[in-house]
Amino acid sequence: MTHEERMREMEEMDHDPMTDNPEIAKFISLAEKEAEKITEELKNSRRKWWWKIFPFMEPPNFEMGWCHRLWFEKQRILKEKYGIDWKSPRDRYPKVKFD
Repeated sequence: MTHEERMREMEEMDHDPMTDNPEIAKFISLAEKEAEKITEELKNSRRKWWWKIFPFMEPPNFEMGWCHRLWFEKQRILKEKYGIDWKSPRDRYPKVKFD
């Protein structure tokens, strides 16, 4: 695969086809904002927990892997609040490993 082909493939993965529908896109945007808030709160609580247990150590990178939590929350919110079955990038591209 050429560099150009790989870049095109990555751009395709970045695009959520459900956002092409303006009716659904507004709900996806609302759910994403809510999911980001929930995920950030959880990250902060993990950081606080780390410092209570290990005040003498630098915390690990709390950014790795959080995309999965964000997608879980977004998927849950879309289903529960709006009845939308949203597919995360992990669902759409099962052969790709996301951090």
